[in-house]
Amino acid sequence: MPLIGNKVAEKDLRGWLQAHGYFGRSAKVFELELVALRRPGWEQVFQFRVRAKRQDESDWDELRGLFRDDERKRRFEARLTTSDEDHAVAFAEWTDGMILRQRRTRGTVELSLIFLAVVILATVVAVVFLRRV
Repeated sequence: MPLIGNKVAEKDLRGWLQAHGYFGRSAKVFELELVALRRPGWEQVFQFRVRAKRQDESDWDELRGLFRDDERKRRFEARLTTSDEDHAVAFAEWTDGMILRQRRTRGTVELSLIFLAVVILATVVAVVFLRRV
């Protein structure tokens, strides 16, 4: 789960779980991440992964899916997905025309600059240390 969470989205997700046969308050949220939004930002799509207990059973279920929230209309929809393919189809359908949050990986140029900065910093620390000795 990202460092900055969305407590409103988590509350909505727990309410949805409660309304659909799970104990929402005791659910363990492993992932809750904003993946897309529509300008100006009222409509948002999140992906989630939770572990929740069914109200009519003693077993815990691992649930994965998407939910979209439109704050203007106070509309909240969730869709559970059972496979990567199912998740990809739901994701494509629900995020069509939206701004997607892309995960960036560092390129070789960025990694080289980070390495160079570390070497320079280590050299400066060594020079300062040796001058004091």
